[in-house]
Amino acid sequence: MDRLHQGIAQASRNQSQLALMLLDLDHFKSVNDTLGHPVGDLLLSQVAQRLKDCVREGDTVARLGGDEFVILLPSLPASSETSIDVTIVADKIRHTISDNYSIEGHDLSISTSIGIAFYPADGENARTLFKHADMAMYQAKGAGRDNYRFFSRVMNEAAIERLEIEAELRQALSKNQLQLLFQPKVDIIHNRIVGAEALLRWQHPKLGLIPPDKFIPISEDTGQIISIGHWVFEQACQAAVELWCNKKDCGEIQTMSVNVSPRQFRHPDFVAQVKSILTATAIDPNC
Repeated sequence: MDRLHQGIAQASRNQSQLALMLLDLDHFKSVNDTLGHPVGDLLLSQVAQRLKDCVREGDTVARLGGDEFVILLPSLPASSETSIDVTIVADKIRHTISDNYSIEGHDLSISTSIGIAFYPADGENARTLFKHADMAMYQAKGAGRDNYRFFSRVMNEAAIERLEIEAELRQALSKNQLQLLFQPKVDIIHNRIVGAEALLRWQHPKLGLIPPDKFIPISEDTGQIISIGHWVFEQACQAAVELWCNKKDCGEIQTMSVNVSPRQFRHPDFVAQVKSILTATAIDPNC
């Protein structure tokens, strides 16, 4: 942090730039869990040496803790080509880190995800630069790992939007803002509806209709998908009863399809919940 404060002060005086690179080793935990912490520590030491070999004499390489490293590239020219130079460094780091390691008879490989923020464009103090580099790093992880991302204002806006949606989602169910729409399944040969798929939608009083790709991943991350998924299954089964199931004139059995999150599916109470709802709605399980 002292080096970062010095670098910011120097860049301010010289009207230059500084790049802060935040690195996280991908799936490092599996090394510790499988081979033990002593092997993990030796791997970290070798990674640190390789990082030092990738940068200039006046640059700083530090380990923040765990499997997180930070690199400071101070005194960069205030030009548009600087990002190209930093890209070259990031690519060099990625390729160097991903070369094989031989540690106590084990051949290991690892990759890294890198987030990059610039002073002064992405922040004028250490705290902001770290926050924005961290956002960029998680974008790199979300894009499949083993790559890098530069911070952008869009990331910040997305993070703020996510926090807002996460907070509002906690009350969406109790405030009756969630609703199901039913997409028909059609037998085009006989031109008749043979079933439906239940689709979850969120009608927010201020934000309007929020599409599922905006809130379903958040509900999965926070665990809210368990209670939401239970509600969806319950409502879909009730709708199926009202539409066609258990009716003598419905002809061939018609089905209601319900999407289930992997997190729901792995929940220990999932089967019991399904049985309970089927019993409560008296629905024919074939539906």
